[in-house]
Order: sequence, then C-alpha cells, then structure tokens
Amino acid sequence: MRKALTDYGKLVLDPQDKSLYENDLKQADLYESGAKKVLAASRAGQRDEAVRLLAEMRPAIDGLAKALDEHVKFNKDLAEKHAKETADAYQASRNFVLGLIIGSALLLGVVGFLTLPMCRGIELVSVTPTDFLASPMIWPTLISKYRGTITA
Repeated sequence: MRKALTDYGKLVLDPQDKSLYENDLKQADLYESGAKKVLAASRAGQRDEAVRLLAEMRPAIDGLAKALDEHVKFNKDLAEKHAKETADAYQASRNFVLGLIIGSALLLGVVGFLTLPMCRGIELVSVTPTDFLASPMIWPTLISKYRGTITA
C-alpha cells in the first residue's frame, strides 16, 4: 500500500488532490502503526492482546477506508469532468473541420463553375439569389432556353 501511495504522490498536481493525498498518508500511517502492534502481539503468541489492539485499530481502519473512498470519488469526478471537456472539444473541432471542408468544396465549385466557362469560351448563364428566390421556376426555364447541361 505504501508503494502505491508513493507512486501516486508523484502524479499529484491539483491542490485538492494534494490535500486528499496527505490525508491518505496520515491515515495510512495510523493504520500501519496499529497493524505493526497487532502483528507483534500475534507473533509473540499474545492472542488476546492482538484482538484488543485490533479492536482499538477500528477508527484507523475506518479512517483509511473513508480517506481512500473520498480520494477515489474526487478522481472519478475529475475524470468525468475532463472526459466531458474532451468530448466537447472533439465535437467543436469536428464541426470546424467539417465546416472548413464544406466551405472549401463550395468555394472550389463556385470558382470552377465560373472559371471553366471563361477559359473555354463556353456560354455561362447565371441568376442572382434574389432573382431565384423571387421566381424559383426561372431555373428550369433557363436550362430549357439555353439547353443547359451543367447546373449548380
């Protein structure tokens, strides 16, 4: 247990995490101190003394369990918070990239549909968005009138 706590201590950055970690160490010290006494009495064949010492250790055992439970809850809540932030950042990045791809495709389409006819000497018929919204049937009318083969 001491090695696990020592290894974890190297990862502590947050002030609240540090406070919880220090409490874990304090509770672990109390537990280990009591456990050593119980083991010494047990090894010396003093069964009744070991049982009495074990009963006295109950607050230390409960204190360590409570401290570790609080620390686990803190880390779980922190992980959930960071997971949500990461998911939100991923979604925002994804939306930005999709918008960039769609915007680029539209821009390339517009440039292509305007530039190609100019370079090839092909007749180009265009309608403003305002004209189209005022009369949507203008589109099929112009396709028919000019025998259009490509529309956008």
